[in-house]
Amino acid sequence: MEHIVTRHTVNHADKHNILYNMQHGFRKKLSCETQLVEFIDDVTRNLDSGQQSDCLIMDFSKAFDKVTHILLIHNMESKEKRMHG
Repeated sequence: MEHIVTRHTVNHADKHNILYNMQHGFRKKLSCETQLVEFIDDVTRNLDSGQQSDCLIMDFSKAFDKVTHILLIHNMESKEKRMHG
């Protein structure tokens, strides 16, 4: 179930250009490794120039374990119908 929801969510976000360009997880041709390389490069550049680096890390790996799947599907279908009439 998680895979289906993730795939549809990512496809929707890609189609509507919702995700921030720096988002690497779950995206084609990008990975956690490419994100880490860019993060280290940014932090190093900021350190060299005396600037502050702030970071927010979010983990949604267990998010779908806490949700009623039938309700989630109903909500997603309702939103899809409203968007596409």
